[in-house]
Amino acid sequence: SANNLKIVVDASNGMVPIVLNELFKKINHNVIPVNFEIDGTFPNHSPDISKEENLQDLKKKIPIFTRKYLK
Repeated sequence: SANNLKIVVDASNGMVPIVLNELFKKINHNVIPVNFEIDGTFPNHSPDISKEENLQDLKKKIPIFTRKYLK
């Protein structure tokens, strides 16, 4: 059901947590934040989501990707 929805968000250590943290408090879903510590040096990966290598932290939090694609 929609109430059991889990949302995984990788903020790439950018500024988006400033807005999303407030939004997440208002929705009734399980939110899994990844790289939500704001750091303009982007220590975990580049914020460019068009590059596959920048999606690895996010994929590791999604079980189907972990089982099927990340070996």
